[in-house]
Amino acid sequence: ILKDENGKDASLATEDYVVAFRKTDASLKEKVEGALKAMAKDGTMARISKKWFGADVTTVEK
Repeated sequence: ILKDENGKDASLATEDYVVAFRKTDASLKEKVEGALKAMAKDGTMARISKKWFGADVTTVEK
């Protein structure tokens, strides 16, 4: 788990990340959003995060 200088849990990054799509790609946008939400819901994102960062550092807007 990542810790700050005071020993408290720290996040890996505080920036927001986005995926850009053409306005005409509404179908693709929905598919990507659906896949990300499904990965968050079924624990896939958490498992990947724990594997590579040692902790679940995912934050997915609902």
